Amino acid sequence: MLSRVTELMVAKQAHDVDTLLSLYHPEIVLEQASLGFTSQGYDALRTGLELWAQVFPDYERDFEGATIEGNLLVSWGTARVTLTGEFGGYKTNGNRAEVMTLVIFRFLEGLIVYEGHHWDIATVCHASGIPVEAVKPMP
Repeated sequence: MLSRVTELMVAKQAHDVDTLLSLYHPEIVLEQASLGFTSQGYDALRTGLELWAQVFPDYERDFEGATIEGNLLVSWGTARVTLTGEFGGYKTNGNRAEVMTLVIFRFLEGLIVYEGHHWDIATVCHASGIPVEAVKPMP
């Protein structure tokens, strides 16, 4: 499971959507709770990953630790991102943010079937020069 998560981190940082999709189970559910975003299945996941690459083009995450029990892996680390675009009528300022992250993974048949991201979107908004209220759930 750790090797899958490592592959995933490398592919996410490279915005390699095809490799990313190969690491997920067809029944994948991906949640980004702080953005109110959930996708289910490959088609929705592809759209979500492409949008993620536009919103956070320089996404980086340091893997600082993990715990594993059964088919569950919980990891934590630090993410560095630049929020780009316009949100709620506010244009982001292009500044980079650093935020602690918690990511929960569940596995089925050796593939990731659930991925849930939990991090403080207020920190990202503050660094980006926009109010938290500007960030609406992603489609």
